[in-house]
Amino acid sequence: MRPSQRTAVLRLLRASRPPLVSVGKSTAEGGGQGVFAGPPKWADAARRDTAINAEGNGDGRTTMRTISAGTVLALYPGIWTPPLPVTSGEGDVFLSNDFNKEYLEENAYILNLGPAVGGYIDGNLTDGDDVPGIDNPSAVGHLVNHPPPGVQANVFVISFLWKEVLQDRSREQMHRDEESSFPIPNKMRSDGSPWYYDATAGNIVRFPLHPRACTHGTTDRHSTPRKGTSGVVTPAGAVLCASRDLKRDEELFLNYNLKGPPFPKWALSWYVPVPRSEVVRY
Repeated sequence: MRPSQRTAVLRLLRASRPPLVSVGKSTAEGGGQGVFAGPPKWADAARRDTAINAEGNGDGRTTMRTISAGTVLALYPGIWTPPLPVTSGEGDVFLSNDFNKEYLEENAYILNLGPAVGGYIDGNLTDGDDVPGIDNPSAVGHLVNHPPPGVQANVFVISFLWKEVLQDRSREQMHRDEESSFPIPNKMRSDGSPWYYDATAGNIVRFPLHPRACTHGTTDRHSTPRKGTSGVVTPAGAVLCASRDLKRDEELFLNYNLKGPPFPKWALSWYVPVPRSEVVRY
């Protein structure tokens, strides 16, 4: 992730800045809620009328209602299930998916992260999940729909470790932002379920039950756990970025790129894969 993108992610945490997206009824048939480019109606009208560039800034001069390609638009909230630790050995086996197979197959809010980070974020949140920052109006990436037939995707995903984003802020800035920023809308999985089998130690490593919180005011010292332990890992996050210039009130669509056929049960009635000719790599 480029420094300008990390800065843009931090801006999405600021409570004083209006979000760059709004939530409303989707234009897709049976889509329910959808996410749209441009601040919601309650945001300051003068700021809504500016053009937004890729760093998330309005230029303050023009009345163009556009959002530039590359703009970091929304956070994807949820609980991160990390992959095998980087210290894992050849015989180690990832177990989490086997113990949660039925749940994963029925969950429409799983976002698989890129190889640079790995694992997945579960955006199917309930009050009992206790994920901070989900009241942030920019943390709505899980509500973005798959494009219906004839419509092209217009956003893509960038995944990252929050530690890498938060470390960009100076200690002075962290204290200044403490009262005016939302916590990060992600946390590491902490249900004590099996994570992976450690072949060297001959035991099953489980997710921790009470990982220390990583919020907007901390650049934690968490690192990849030592082999054979269930040490705490810095949470990962993800953002949705505009893949082209967007018009105000244009609905955002993300290519879900589901594996299949057969496709998951929850998608059978509506999911149509994006044609290969229309798939854009980032």
